[in-house]
Amino acid sequence: MQPSSVSHSCSPKIGVMTAGAMDTLTWRFLLAFTVFSIYILIVRKPIQFRWRTLIRFLPFAFCYPVAFFWFQIYGLLYVTSVEAGILTASAPILTAVLAAVTIKEKTNCKQYAAIGLSVAGVVYMTLMQGGADAYSGGMFGYALIFLSCCANAGYAVINRVSIRSFSVTEITFYLMLIGVLFFTPISLVFHIAGGTIGQFFVLLCNGYFIAAVLFLGLLSSLLTTILTSVILKRFTSAQFVVFLNLSTVIAVAAGWLFLHEHIHAHHLIGTVMILLGVAGTSYFQQK
Repeated sequence: MQPSSVSHSCSPKIGVMTAGAMDTLTWRFLLAFTVFSIYILIVRKPIQFRWRTLIRFLPFAFCYPVAFFWFQIYGLLYVTSVEAGILTASAPILTAVLAAVTIKEKTNCKQYAAIGLSVAGVVYMTLMQGGADAYSGGMFGYALIFLSCCANAGYAVINRVSIRSFSVTEITFYLMLIGVLFFTPISLVFHIAGGTIGQFFVLLCNGYFIAAVLFLGLLSSLLTTILTSVILKRFTSAQFVVFLNLSTVIAVAAGWLFLHEHIHAHHLIGTVMILLGVAGTSYFQQK
């Protein structure tokens, strides 16, 4: 799934600080597409490329990866990771509303309350762990991050429909390919126009950049795309996105277990709120 709302924003932030935003997007999708293509060859699940299929995926890909990552990574130039994490927590509500309007998925009042509780848990933990310098007040950045959340909601809804016509392998292949075809030419044109084409490749000598791209390409882009398609076969769009809030709980547990970070009362309170929200969203679906 996705990393926590704050940690999910930190790695793009590292990439942007180390390189240009477009370079970060380009290398993450080049890596994701290359690794997935190798996987297809190893498991011998060939995909017959068709331009007609690629065109059918364009509206899908406009939401993800194009709009989602474009707005997110440029938004992080104007707001802090904490602020991005708070805004990203609104994704479940946006998804539930969009799914109800477009594909007529039913979300009852009790589910909306449960989704709100889960979102509140993420926001609470994010606010409590952000220091006094965690807020920039950049309205333009807020708007960009909010638009990335809207794109994420559209992606979940369209994926819910597309999974009926395409396999998980096809969805992942074409979305990663479109990411490469969209971001790579833009990045190269910028470098060629500025006479800095060498910098595009020198980035691979930077350990921080490589670490950020490995995380972003393999976990945040590739693995998330695969798991999204798999899970949306079983859950509604709103249920799926609220489950993403569990990643905040996982991030806190992993920090305590592997990094020896301290767990405070606000972590426990936020965790309980998230777990109750996730459980309630699924439980009330049956009522």
